[in-house]
Amino acid sequence: MQNIKTCFQKYFVFSDRASRSEYWSFFFFTLITTIILGGISLYNSYFISIANIFGIITFIPGITVMVRRLHDTNRSGWWFFINLIPIIGNIAFIVFLLQKSHPSKNQWNN
Repeated sequence: MQNIKTCFQKYFVFSDRASRSEYWSFFFFTLITTIILGGISLYNSYFISIANIFGIITFIPGITVMVRRLHDTNRSGWWFFINLIPIIGNIAFIVFLLQKSHPSKNQWNN
């Protein structure tokens, strides 16, 4: 829960680093919550609005934690755009996110 809380506390912070556990905790939190809200919204249209609001609220922190995760692997946040290359770019991006943290200081440390 601390990792998820950290992502919301650093809502607009792009210039720091995020550990693997911080990124993946937030990723799975948003994934599981979206699946649950989506499943409930099939039976109750009120939850469609809640699911949409949840998506809007978690959109920016999702991007910022992803950029900070790339910084932690000593890469620029611009590497996100490797996803525009079908299949190979997506696989490379996932590998970047799964890599260990870069042990020494880099230009994104605060």
